[in-house]
Amino acid sequence: MSYEPIGTNLRRFRDALRMTQEEVASAAGISRVAYRNLETGTSAPRMETLHALARALEVRLQDLVSPAAELRYVRFRSFRRLNTREQILIAVERWLRGFNDLEEILDDRVVYTLRGLGGEEWSPAEAASDVRS
Repeated sequence: MSYEPIGTNLRRFRDALRMTQEEVASAAGISRVAYRNLETGTSAPRMETLHALARALEVRLQDLVSPAAELRYVRFRSFRRLNTREQILIAVERWLRGFNDLEEILDDRVVYTLRGLGGEEWSPAEAASDVRS
């Protein structure tokens, strides 16, 4: 099993919260050295440790072990409490994942279309492309 996503996610969430390795380690009840080894991928995490880290970083366990979705084309305006691009991308990713999970739970996937002035339907991708041109 590759531990790279875990280390990458630990660093990403820690940076977004502006916490030090010591602060996260202390909140999770592990040593800073143990935390560093997990963040760098040099040691394998135990399940109890993963749960403690998820609580310390206020994320779901799944968020720690899953590769992060790449949101390359997200445009944003900064909120006061979210003042870095990384923090905003994490928040957007969580919101989109939650919305997708809700649609899946309710078995209510919706394909969104936009209507032009003439009544024609556009997909969001088509509308964005039209706006860009």
